[in-house]
Amino acid sequence: MDLDFQRQQVAGRALHTLTPFEPLRTVVLDAADMKIEQVSLVDEHGKAKEGKLAFQSRSGQLSITLD
Repeated sequence: MDLDFQRQQVAGRALHTLTPFEPLRTVVLDAADMKIEQVSLVDEHGKAKEGKLAFQSRSGQLSITLD
């Protein structure tokens, strides 16, 4: 995590682990006041798998399309 007090910004990486009860095509997360640059899947060691996931960030929500 990088803190930039002069610009009043925080930059970093977030990792979420989900265990769905049924197959999912889309996941929606709260992302109020966040600028999302990239979304990807990672393996059990936190290493990014090939390819990035399609996503939309609007109205304070991050909608991620799972392939």
